This record gives sequence, C-alpha cells and structure tokens, in this order.
Amino acid sequence: MKKFMEKLVRGSTAAPAADKAFDKFRAPKKSPFFDQQGVCEGHDTEKFPMVMDIERCISCNIRGCYMCSHDHFDKGCNVEWGHRVFDDMKMPDSDKNVMFNQGYVTKLSLKKLKCPCGKPFVNSPSSTICSACGTATCSVQCHEKYVRSRGLCVFYKNFTFVEETKLRFNGLFSVQWHKIRPVIKTAEPGTLIPGTSRRFMITKFGQEPLTLDLQRGFRQYGQPHEETLEHMEVQPERVKEFNEYEQRMCSCMCSYCSSLKAHPVHNCRFLCETQKKSKKDFYDREERLNQCHCQCYGCQEMAEISHRHSYDDCKYRCISSPYFKYSEPESY
Repeated sequence: MKKFMEKLVRGSTAAPAADKAFDKFRAPKKSPFFDQQGVCEGHDTEKFPMVMDIERCISCNIRGCYMCSHDHFDKGCNVEWGHRVFDDMKMPDSDKNVMFNQGYVTKLSLKKLKCPCGKPFVNSPSSTICSACGTATCSVQCHEKYVRSRGLCVFYKNFTFVEETKLRFNGLFSVQWHKIRPVIKTAEPGTLIPGTSRRFMITKFGQEPLTLDLQRGFRQYGQPHEETLEHMEVQPERVKEFNEYEQRMCSCMCSYCSSLKAHPVHNCRFLCETQKKSKKDFYDREERLNQCHCQCYGCQEMAEISHRHSYDDCKYRCISSPYFKYSEPESY
C-alpha cells in the first residue's frame, strides 16, 4: 500500500504520478480489436440497449460489455477495459481522492453540500450522486454540464453515445435524493441504500445526521467534482470495513497484480503474493485452531467426515486457504 501511495501521490502534485498508476487502465494505442467495437449482444439487449462490447477478457479471448465482463472478473480472469475509456479522464489530484478511489469508507455530509452550479443538494428533488465518478449534482443536466464535459466522468463511453441519449448515459445515477430523503432521518446507520452496486460504489446511511457512507468499488469512471470532494471525509480507521470490501480496486504492486489490468481484490485473491502472505500469517497464528465455518466444497467434504473441523484441518482442501493448490480458470 505504501509503494502504491508513493506512486499515486507525490506531495501536492499527485496528478503526474497518478497518471502512471492508471496506465494499466488504458488500451493499446494501436489495436484492431478496439477499432472493431459494436453493440454487445451477450445480455438482454431490450433491457440494456446500446451497450458497447468494448472490453476483452484476455484469459478467455472473448469480448463483451462492462456488464458481461463481471462474470470473468469473478472467475479470476484478466480483463482489458478497452476503448481508450480513460484517455480523456481526469486523474486524482489529492490524497483524499486517491484514498476514496482505493475503497476506504468515506463520509459525505449532505448538510452544506452543493451542486457545482451552486444549488444546495438537499433542496432539489432531482439531486443525485453518480456511482461512476462520485459527484453529487442537482440534476443529470448539471452532471452533463459540469462533470462529463470536463472529463470528470467517462461512464458514457460504454454506450453508443448519440445526442438523444446522452443525458440518459452521461452518468450512473444510483443514489437519488428523492428516494432517500423520506427515510434518511429514521434509517438505521449502516443500512445499505438499495440500487447501489458494490462494483461501482456502495452507499449506506451514515452514523451522523444527513450523512452517507460511501465505499468505492473497482469500476471507476472518473473523479468527484471539487465541490463534492470538499464535503468528503475519508475514515481510514474503519479498516475492518475496508478489508472486507472485496469489490474495491486492487492497489497491490506485487508481480502478479502488476501484470493484470485494473481489477478488484477478489479477482486476484488466489495468486496475489500480498494476499497469500497475509493468509499464511493468519493460518500460522494460534487462530488456525479455531473452528472453520467456510462453505466451500472442500470444507463441506470435511464436515461430512467430522461435524466440526479447524482451519488447520482443512488448509489443503479449503479454496480460501493459501495452501490450497489453485488451477487457472478454464476458458468459456
């Protein structure tokens, strides 16, 4: 993490270093594959029309859209995002922005939050937060004017972007103020707001009045606008929630993770050198004798032999164990 931060942030001028760290996001400058993109037909095209097949699973040698690629990420494949999606995207330029991108719990205060146009966020029923870039605006029109047009959000590049649909696809508006306003004062802190995706950004009701807790996933298509970023507070002390969030962007700099394109931490969990060392440290401590509650196939077989077993008993059978011999996923 330290090396990644040093590479991503260099004093008060983080942009050049961040640009290097985001190189793995970029597509090759010359690639016939990315010059032949079309509409993806791997999903229900009536429900999700105009989604481009701009991504490629390198492991399976198959192309698809960002939605169809999620199954490949879950199988441990190496997926290239493609289409030069990030060539025009603004890079993070502050430590706060970088830590937000890494998936740390970030408190967003709505009390004085304003849209980039100056209108208070809570005063507009059409206010929304884009899960693709993290920016709060009072309308999708303001997101188009102040965010997408400045390169702060490039989510639209996943779609056939034509004039009549550009407002619909210029962001991913999962957090809508008119839906959470009636319940935000009575909701239990930590309650997940329906409709938010763990791959993009989960949003929960905050611990304090008129606050939300955000955690950014690996699907990142931009940076929060300065106005939104000003009202964010990263909370690195909530490390348990950070560690448990497996859809966050992997920032590991080990040789295996460096060979992959941008990916979530669960994508590399079996072969990542850092994660394997962390798991081995756990197994080698006294906690290895604790009862195992894993439900993988290997542990279920152990349960048939003995109703209870310890981590030490199943370390060569459990798929989550660093001692388990993992084979590469088969192509499909």
